[in-house]
Amino acid sequence: MSVCYIVLSLVFIVALSFMTSSCEAKTTVHIYAGQIKKRHLRSYGVGDVDMKDKTSGEERAGSIDPKTIADLLQADDIVSALKSHGKLDVLFARLAQDENAAKEIVSKLFANGKIIENMSIIDKLNNARTSVNFNQKLTDWLDTKTLDELVSALRAFRSETMTHRFREWYYTIGKTPEDLSAAIATIKNENKRKGFGALAFHFKMFVQREENNAKMAAENAAAI
Repeated sequence: MSVCYIVLSLVFIVALSFMTSSCEAKTTVHIYAGQIKKRHLRSYGVGDVDMKDKTSGEERAGSIDPKTIADLLQADDIVSALKSHGKLDVLFARLAQDENAAKEIVSKLFANGKIIENMSIIDKLNNARTSVNFNQKLTDWLDTKTLDELVSALRAFRSETMTHRFREWYYTIGKTPEDLSAAIATIKNENKRKGFGALAFHFKMFVQREENNAKMAAENAAAI
């Protein structure tokens, strides 16, 4: 990966993080537990009628140790307990595999009138639950679950994950950056579209790099 590509990755990661924080800051605070699930379904730009299908049994993350769940539920300070387990994104992806455990954690975050104080963490956990349990199919080759996984890879600097998927799109099924942008454009929620826009940019950079490499290889072969 070139230095330029790494710098551009950093720029988009910072922009994506800023956008996520801004979105969380605007979250409506007058909310009830029963409404949160539907609100996060709408964050994908879909409602009950628009939902195409649910994800298969394929897991995004490994299962969580029952002892970890028990420790979290018994903790006096649930926020500190959650943060003590490392990256929240990883922990929440695992918690989302156990819906009952996730609901209990959310209830604990709601307790003692701390819903507003803990709203950003509640949002993150509910986003993980939505991503794992619901999936909007955008085209015959792309869904929101795949895009979510690539955004996570982008944030974690896992370039090999992105490259593997980009190679599949470009070489195996013949998709272009324009195809990806068109699929993302079908998502109704503006914040989601903007967040996934970073992936469209990186796919475009990947294709340009592959085309340039192919051109250089052809020129070198012709010069022999």
